[in-house]
Amino acid sequence: MTIEIPSTKIKTTILNLDPQSIKLASQATIAKMLFSPLVAANENGIYEAVLADNFYWEKNDLIFEIRGKVKVSNGRKVFAHDVAQSLRRMARMSNSVHGNLLQFLDTGHCSKKNEDCIILDENKVILKIKENYKNFVLSLLSNTESLIMLSDYSNEALLPREAFELSTGPYYVSEWMNDSVVLKANKNHPFYSERMPQEVKFRDIEGHGKLKEELKESQNMLIPGYIMLNTAEFDESGLMKELNIFQTQDIKLQYLTFTKDALKKHSYRRRLAFSKKVREIYLASQNKKNNIKSYSYLFSLKRHGALDPDQQAQISKNEIEVKELTEIETGEGFTLSVPEKSYKDFFEKLFSKDMPGLKIIIEEGKEYGSSGDFGWFYRDMSFFEDFSLLNYFLETMAHFSAREKEKWIDEFVSLDSEELRNEKVKDLHYQTLIQGVTIPICIEPYFIISKKPWTMVKSDLFADTPVWKLQRDSN
Repeated sequence: MTIEIPSTKIKTTILNLDPQSIKLASQATIAKMLFSPLVAANENGIYEAVLADNFYWEKNDLIFEIRGKVKVSNGRKVFAHDVAQSLRRMARMSNSVHGNLLQFLDTGHCSKKNEDCIILDENKVILKIKENYKNFVLSLLSNTESLIMLSDYSNEALLPREAFELSTGPYYVSEWMNDSVVLKANKNHPFYSERMPQEVKFRDIEGHGKLKEELKESQNMLIPGYIMLNTAEFDESGLMKELNIFQTQDIKLQYLTFTKDALKKHSYRRRLAFSKKVREIYLASQNKKNNIKSYSYLFSLKRHGALDPDQQAQISKNEIEVKELTEIETGEGFTLSVPEKSYKDFFEKLFSKDMPGLKIIIEEGKEYGSSGDFGWFYRDMSFFEDFSLLNYFLETMAHFSAREKEKWIDEFVSLDSEELRNEKVKDLHYQTLIQGVTIPICIEPYFIISKKPWTMVKSDLFADTPVWKLQRDSN
């Protein structure tokens, strides 16, 4: 019961992986397989214990009980001191784009230093949380960058191989090869099931164009939701009868986000005209088969970040008034940054005919979207409701500095009602749109593709690929 997942430079990717510095969806998928959080939200939005046996509040103290219910691959139990050391590491690093644990801790009431707000008491870990932050800390502790590792490695700046071989998650690394890495299921983990893949082989595949070829050859391949593709390509190749295509709700919001340099280099009118052209090309290519909706669908949603009618009207008015610019037609003068070659292949094929002048560069080892003119981002539509993803938006898409982000969040959590917090989020969203910093392209489902008889356990809400929810169909 082995499945294969296409990857790029997988050995290097894992050896450079750090739960406290996740920036890409591909990194997040691997990190969640190898490491576990203390808690996780179920499909009803209720937080449940994962590594912890139990958790509860006593005034402003958040208390986790950890009695070693999870074991790593060599049989060693994960204890409270492992959790405490991981959380202290998070507080020390405090550079996560998904949220700063240190900002949550009530440091004014800790005796010596900030880490003293994380108390180890036998089988308990106690976090002293600021009053205003109590409603948001579980969201932070359930995200990708709050994953727990063994205390043996919590002082390491670069995690050694053993940290991935003795990891706390549903899987651990069992074999390293030059072009692939094999993960095995951890039978002592709460997520374990005999029907889930017992081995997962991440295998390097050079370029987006080889996906169809590899999918034909492999009997057990999985294409995760973070890989950009057009399902029409698989239909045309005659592969559809061999595949299970899992489709989420329309929750994948595609955005262009312009870099700080591009905001100075290109006028608002020029950015808007360029984005309209990009949107037109993308929608025309994807609408043939995929179920996608125009970005204007965003404005009809009644949730965090949804705009008022007058705000919607102003953005639409600006778009209508901006005429196409002649120099925009070829994409000349614009550079798109992407994180790896598979993305570059996808966008080169997408834009080669209608925007041959668009330059596409790969940013290996850098923060995605930090150079060039713009990055292509996608986010779950609930990202304004998820505290960790809201943090991500502030830093990577709204271009807030660390100090600006900390101030905005402090103001946000201090508001007395959800209605007032919604207003603050809505204003943030509107400002990034009206200033042309972020420009939405469309909303569509995530597609996760597997070879039959592998199929996903039914759930149309998750955006990433929880591999342990993949099972072999017994029929």
